[in-house]
Amino acid sequence: MIDLQSALHANEFIVPSIYETAVEPNRWDEVLATTSEFLGAAAAMHSLSFWASGRGKAISFYGMMDGARSIWEANYATNEWVQTAADLPLGEILHSELPSMEVMLETPLGRDILAPHGWTDVMAVRTTDSPLFVGALSFYAMEMFSQSTLDRFEFLIPHFARALALHQRIARLSLDSAAFLA
Repeated sequence: MIDLQSALHANEFIVPSIYETAVEPNRWDEVLATTSEFLGAAAAMHSLSFWASGRGKAISFYGMMDGARSIWEANYATNEWVQTAADLPLGEILHSELPSMEVMLETPLGRDILAPHGWTDVMAVRTTDSPLFVGALSFYAMEMFSQSTLDRFEFLIPHFARALALHQRIARLSLDSAAFLA
């Protein structure tokens, strides 16, 4: 069996699949599952939270109960962690702080989505630099993430950022091409 903790494994299996999401966004579910296993996370979410409407779009969910996606999108897309992440520089890890997981578990979001899963830790990163929305990649665990896990996540963040930037360029070029053909 392959040692999922190794950087070699990440470079050989996870990083290429991250870049494949740039041209095949339907691969996000697979990428979140593989990355969650690599990080020892029980669940993950790749999401967009829109400031004007307070709504959100979950691009991909992994390891969450049925209905969590629609509950999050309808009610909690702009929550305390999203607000905190929006203030952080791109690529900086938000890890169970400001507000803490204990505080979050006492909020409606915590009671409706986090507590039923038994999660006690989260790490997330802001993935977009838009004034209109916040893109975030979040991983949840039953136990506290170790420093080595945070280091593994930090290793992957630049790859996620590049893949998302590539996807945006490809989508923009596709629109430009369609407009030109029209």
